[in-house]
Amino acid sequence: MAKPADRPIDWRELDLDGRRRRIADDLEAAARKAVKLLDDIAEIAGIMGKREAAIRTEVVRALADRGHDAATLNEIQQLTRRAALFPAYEAHVNETRDEIEANEGTFADLDKRRRILVEKQRSAFDRVAGGVEREFGGRIRVRRFDDADTRPLDTFLRNLRQRGVTRWWNDLEWPERPSPEKLIGSLKANTLAKVGMTDPVRKTFREILTRSKRRELAALRCPDRYVIELRMDDGSYRVLDNLSGGQRVNVLLSLLLETSDERPLVIDQPEDELDNRFLWETVLRRSRSCAGGARSSSRRTTRTSSSTAMPTW
Repeated sequence: MAKPADRPIDWRELDLDGRRRRIADDLEAAARKAVKLLDDIAEIAGIMGKREAAIRTEVVRALADRGHDAATLNEIQQLTRRAALFPAYEAHVNETRDEIEANEGTFADLDKRRRILVEKQRSAFDRVAGGVEREFGGRIRVRRFDDADTRPLDTFLRNLRQRGVTRWWNDLEWPERPSPEKLIGSLKANTLAKVGMTDPVRKTFREILTRSKRRELAALRCPDRYVIELRMDDGSYRVLDNLSGGQRVNVLLSLLLETSDERPLVIDQPEDELDNRFLWETVLRRSRSCAGGARSSSRRTTRTSSSTAMPTW
């Protein structure tokens, strides 16, 4: 049986033109519906606008009957718009609150770590001070005064620009002046009277110390002050700053010679400021004990005016 031949395509049967016309008609109908919908929306909006205007007129008339005016209506409208924004405001406030709590936690952690480091530093200093006192038999001593450098707190309080607070601070002398940590503690415990504040000063201080200012105060630290003292012939001690030039060199050179630092120490004409006793009993004795070491890498002999042989470094 012979296979029938394929029929040629009759484009008229496909009716492409008719399909295009029907699609165009459908699009036109959809466009008419869209225009009708827009007209309806505009009409509804107009009706709503007229209704809103009518309601506004009625509300204004009702407010006027009760002794109010249009300003009250405007205020109500503003409050209504603000109320619509309340959820966004609330979310922002919650986000900010969470951020503040996280920052406060970080601040508390850093403050705790700082206190630990301060205590470690003080313990290390106490060991050094004890070693100095033992080494020199009490002739030289080193003392620590906690929070004695009050300049950071002084600057903070003066910048508050409150005469009463400034006068209270100026009337205090160290060690009566509180540290920032003690001042914050007194503020929290409501015991500012213990640091010498009168009732008016306490009231002013609480009012001006905002939350941010309290954080600034809590972040402050007054450094410790270290004092080197020399025992005098009468048994009393004198601070290094109040000693003569020769006595200062005596103390500082004694401390330097007893350190374990192996770096070279160069002293130019030590006999100019030192008495012979200290040179012979301290400098020469120490130089002989470390002879050949790093500190005696350059040694020669010179003569003073009294023709006494002295080592020069």
